[in-house]
Amino acid sequence: MDTAGLSPFMVSATKLMPDQSASTADGYWLSMTRDTQTATAQVFGMILVRDRFSMAAAIEAGRAWQRLHLMATKEGLAAQPMNQPVEMVDRNVMLKRTDTFAADLASLAQAPGWEPTFTFRMGYAERPAGPSPRRPLEDVIVRSA
Repeated sequence: MDTAGLSPFMVSATKLMPDQSASTADGYWLSMTRDTQTATAQVFGMILVRDRFSMAAAIEAGRAWQRLHLMATKEGLAAQPMNQPVEMVDRNVMLKRTDTFAADLASLAQAPGWEPTFTFRMGYAERPAGPSPRRPLEDVIVRSA
């Protein structure tokens, strides 16, 4: 909740409340995405690659996002991944379900031969989000003897 862009009061209140059910949390997420995040975004963007399932392309796309996000932050812009549509393409492939997301993403991208692999929004934040909670470095470093 620290990084959700909520007011300090709301962050504190959500931490004190019991966990929501999955359906309540899903409904809240959907409403925030539809009514707040996408409704107020000044820019939507996509990172495109030739083959979304290429590990090299995935790594390069991740590096491109890191550079873009750092540059935006330096310029006073906020940026947020909004990659759920791309993740749904993967999920539908994995579950062998009929997919509608890939065609919609391709239509938005308007770049034949390229596939969206990362989507995001960017703009000027109404208020700064708090820093992400971090573990101490010694908690994540593995030392071999």
